[in-house]
Amino acid sequence: MTKYPVGIVIYKFFCLLFYPLIIFYYKYRKYKGKEDRLRFNERLGVPSIERPEGKVIWFHCSSVGEVLSALPVISMLEKKVDANFLITSGTITSAKILENKLSKNIFHQYIPIDLNKYNNKFINHWKPDLVFWVESELWPNILLLLQKNNIKHLMINARMSENSFKKWKYFFATARKILSGFDTCFTQSKKDEFKFKFFEMKHVINLGNFKYFSPKLKFDEEQFIILKKVLEKRSVWLAASTHEGEELLVTNIHKTLVKKYPIYLQ
Repeated sequence: MTKYPVGIVIYKFFCLLFYPLIIFYYKYRKYKGKEDRLRFNERLGVPSIERPEGKVIWFHCSSVGEVLSALPVISMLEKKVDANFLITSGTITSAKILENKLSKNIFHQYIPIDLNKYNNKFINHWKPDLVFWVESELWPNILLLLQKNNIKHLMINARMSENSFKKWKYFFATARKILSGFDTCFTQSKKDEFKFKFFEMKHVINLGNFKYFSPKLKFDEEQFIILKKVLEKRSVWLAASTHEGEELLVTNIHKTLVKKYPIYLQ
């Protein structure tokens, strides 16, 4: 029987103990419209499409930003290797971003809830030949299954915030066990390189932030020119990628700023 560090044992114990609560939480998210109702079974490890023949390279991206940074890498690999590309993510917005970017050999599925009951279904169906884990959303159960099944996986555009670094240091053995499964880690910065090496990762390379290499998003040039003329003499601030309820907060902040800086913000 595999011996795990105490942090992983605790994580697995809580997954088992709170299994009904975890499922209730995700079903509540589904009820609130935060999960894709038509494709919720994907969260339970049940695929909505068949595995294509040939090699499958899997990219896991937590949300929109990670998806956009992964697409140029996939585009490059498409030209060099004969393979299919599976992209997983956990948000509806990221799935919508991909709607017009999928092809016969690029497809999207939602990442399963990190319980081995669902992870095993997912891995047994897709049988990925290679995995790219984008940035640093670490799901212990599925990453440990990749190790167990000897599936090569790399972390790209990796980053670790100061808060995460401090927390992981308290569970050093746990972090080392999870991160040791990655064959190579490509970081966003020198600071990130140091943090990952701290946990004894052997192959860590700083390549910079992949997001800066993403192609520019398409937009309506005529509408952009009109908007530019309207705003050319005005200061502009932007609240992008907001979540439910945040628009009201932004509106209140703007009202406060207008009172303080009436000349600049009309």
